[in-house]
Amino acid sequence: MVKFTHAVLLSGGLDSTVLLHQFHSQSGQKIRAINVNGGNASWLHQLHYSKANCNELGIPIEPLDLRGFQQLMAGYVPPELAGIDDFDSRCPYDGSILPVVMACAAYHCQISDTPMLLVGLTKEQSNPNTINFLKTLGNALSLFDPQARPVSIEAPFLSLTKSQVVQRGVQLGMDFSKTWSCFMGGSHHCGVCGPCVNRKDAFAAAAVADPTTYIA
Repeated sequence: MVKFTHAVLLSGGLDSTVLLHQFHSQSGQKIRAINVNGGNASWLHQLHYSKANCNELGIPIEPLDLRGFQQLMAGYVPPELAGIDDFDSRCPYDGSILPVVMACAAYHCQISDTPMLLVGLTKEQSNPNTINFLKTLGNALSLFDPQARPVSIEAPFLSLTKSQVVQRGVQLGMDFSKTWSCFMGGSHHCGVCGPCVNRKDAFAAAAVADPTTYIA
């Protein structure tokens, strides 16, 4: 089995894709990617762009099928939003599934002997407990099974705003048209959901041309 040093939780969006490119550019790192299907409407777009970037960089990607989140959320969350793992103030319902997604990805790192999971959380998604949560989640896996490899969970962009992440992507020579942020599953970004608004604002604040086609 190939020994990987890091796994990137890759959604196909701006932040996690910049994170993927940044660690790929660092020598001595053996990177893999994990993409999680929570059953949301835009997952196929997310997987498409996740795989496109991984193929371009020569990074293996492991898709995890967690569509059961849709059944769990049904009756409590509008069907078109079920499975969305957004994790900021614009999330249209309480109770993000992202911590559970991170836990599943961390467990996958444990069984695949990958010591570190990288997540693309930004400053806007941070709160005073975020770093402690990530540390505690990694420790919890080891507490339950002391014989298993410890897994560290880190968020390298936690001190950066989304616009600063865009600027980092420019420095890395990224093609931002190969990313997907929208909640919806249309042929183009809707332009009005929370992630689309955040995406627009990030490009504007970074003074970087936005290559995205928005419906509105």
